[in-house]
Amino acid sequence: MYIVNDILSAVIVAAKGLYPELDAQIQWDPTLSGDDLKAKIGRVGTWKKPEYGYTFFPDDSSTPTIGISPHIKVTTAAEVLAHELAHVAAGLEAGHGRVWSDAFNAIQLRANEIMARIGEGE
Repeated sequence: MYIVNDILSAVIVAAKGLYPELDAQIQWDPTLSGDDLKAKIGRVGTWKKPEYGYTFFPDDSSTPTIGISPHIKVTTAAEVLAHELAHVAAGLEAGHGRVWSDAFNAIQLRANEIMARIGEGE
């Protein structure tokens, strides 16, 4: 058994298609609830107020970790996943600048194309 129209998988497939070398550990983080005041983002010791997810880049340049709140709608989780994968694709220093924005928009567009094809029965 599997989910035929899994939007989270579509986001991952889209990101990997656009950025073949992209690697991240993706996990549900039940400590995030939308009003969580602390979640790690960036490097160790950097704290910000996330809404629903974060990307953690280890100092040793090993695989980044993406955390997503399991307490949000699936469509919101897909957008958060695309947002965080764009951070991995763009790199830590990109912030929410043009490189990140281009990556986010490309991942979103490709994921939507994948979901549209699934909806058409492909």
